[in-house]
Formats: sequence, structure tokens, C-alpha cells
Amino acid sequence: MAFLSLKPNRDIEYVWSDVGAALYQVYYRGVPMLYVRDPKSFERLNEEYFGQFVGPVAGRIEKGILGEFDFAPNERGNALHSSDRSWCFQPFTYTVDETEDSYVVAFVREGNLFQGLYRAEADYILDKRGPGFTLRLRFSCTKDCPCNLTSHLYFSLGEEDISNVVLAMDSREVMSYDEANLPRGYVPAEGIYDFTAGRPLKEHYDHSFRLSSPRIEAIGTKFRLVATLSEKNVIVYTDAVSREKEGASKGFTLEFVRHPIVDESAILPAGQTEILSTDYVFQVR
Repeated sequence: MAFLSLKPNRDIEYVWSDVGAALYQVYYRGVPMLYVRDPKSFERLNEEYFGQFVGPVAGRIEKGILGEFDFAPNERGNALHSSDRSWCFQPFTYTVDETEDSYVVAFVREGNLFQGLYRAEADYILDKRGPGFTLRLRFSCTKDCPCNLTSHLYFSLGEEDISNVVLAMDSREVMSYDEANLPRGYVPAEGIYDFTAGRPLKEHYDHSFRLSSPRIEAIGTKFRLVATLSEKNVIVYTDAVSREKEGASKGFTLEFVRHPIVDESAILPAGQTEILSTDYVFQVR
């Protein structure tokens, strides 16, 4: 497990692990913006996916079957985050290039998947002029292949308890789920699922939201995160495994995905490239 550190300007520093092309930490004005329990969180078979580039299929696959493609069930008889096919805890190679305005940290992994040759890329484009970066995910395969990418960054914004964070997004629909936590379709976002006017993260969430606007704000007591997504589906996740004591959740995700329900629409034709991107900007309140 290698770590790479870059400081594109005096206000911000980024640290990565090559395992899962994972962004390990972001220090904005010396304060950690991400939550990870410890460096072991990035080792193989960790179940929390801290910072990982998740693929080839993020989300839950019912019974592990997606068309003609089989995934080993690893959660209640279903497949979570590609299960045995996942590259989330595998090493990536990386390069660092510098331009006048940015640093580009490019992670790449190539291999065999369902009798095809795949290439997965995670590019972190760091702004030299301010506290922000773009994350661009790409995937292609020489054969038809399931594909539903995301990034599993756990944000904390320097908070010990993320119930101090207010999340605001223009979303009028939230995913419904069955008893096995499989998505079953969007319903109106009401009550604790209505973030249109901003709502503290005081509840447990593992829900996909359909966005009317690609902009999301997360506002802590001292810092703010503005995320602009290329997709209209985002999974907000706060999990008990991230809680060191009851009621004190330490991190939340904003997982942008193309396919909130993983079905045969998530099969990428041979030779095509799937591209998702998100811009992240940190601010002082």
C-alpha cells in the first residue's frame, strides 16, 4: 500500500493510496476533510470502501445475476459492489503530470473481466489556484461488460459528528428499498428525505436520490463542500460501521452513479467508454 501526497497550493493537501485508486485524505487549511478510521481501512477485504474507486459495478445486484454475468453473492444472497469481481481493494498504477493550472494524478488498472480486457481509470485533477479538484472515472472493455462506476469518499468536513453537517440538494425523489435493501424505484422525497431546504445528517441513510440540479452542498460548522456531479443520481450513505459510538456518525458519502437500479441497462457495449465526473470545492464558512 503506497501513499502519494501533493500540495497544489498553500491551503490544501491531498494524500492517496494506490489500493483502489483511493483518495486517503484531504487537508484543507490543516483540517482533515475526509473520515477514515486508520490506514488499515485501505487494505484488502475491508468492507467500508473508504475513498475507493468502486467498480466495475457499484450497488447491489439481485442474486448476483446481471443478464448472462454472474457475481458471487456477498450480502443477503445478493452481490454488493461487484463482490468477487471488484477491483476496489486491488492496487492501481499511477502517474503524476503537471500543467500550468493543475496537477493530474492518473490511476490505471487493466485486467481480464468476463473474457474481455478492461481498462479502469481514475483521474484526480487538482486546481493549483484554489481548494478544489475534479474526479473523473472511466471504464472500457473489449467485450460487453457490466459497468456502474462510483467513488466512495467519506466526507467529514472536520466534524467529530456529522449530525453537525447540513446537506442541501435539489432532489424531489428518493429510492425505495425492499427488506434486502435492493432498490425498487423512486418515490417522492418527503420528511427526513427532503433536502431541498437543507437538512442535518442526523438519520441513517443508504439511499439514492434523483437530482433536479447537479449541485450539492454540505455545510459544517466551519467548512463547506460544494459538489457538482455529471450524473443525476447520488447515493447518500451514513453507516453504523462508521460509528465509534452510538449516535455519532463520522462520515457520509455522495456516491454519484449512472444506474441507481442495477439491471441490464448497466451493461456497457464492447469498445464503448463510460465516463463520470464530479467537481469538488472546499470553502470556509
